[in-house]
Amino acid sequence: LTLSQVLAFASGSTSIPRLGFPVEATSEFLHPQENEPAEIFPEANTCSIVLRLPVHHQYEDFGEYKKDGILQAPTFRVM
Repeated sequence: LTLSQVLAFASGSTSIPRLGFPVEATSEFLHPQENEPAEIFPEANTCSIVLRLPVHHQYEDFGEYKKDGILQAPTFRVM
């Protein structure tokens, strides 16, 4: 998993624009909600450049689900 792939997942762009993004990128954590199943994969809002990471009990689970979620997410690029 590369920084470029994480940036593409969170912003839709594989590199930082020369003049920067129009909004500041942020990250949030997806804490389990009562009476709802816990999220296991990361989420993103590319318009407001927010990366939301799920909370796991084991770091290994966090790393694996983060990597899988980002690498398997559809991208905006057209082939």
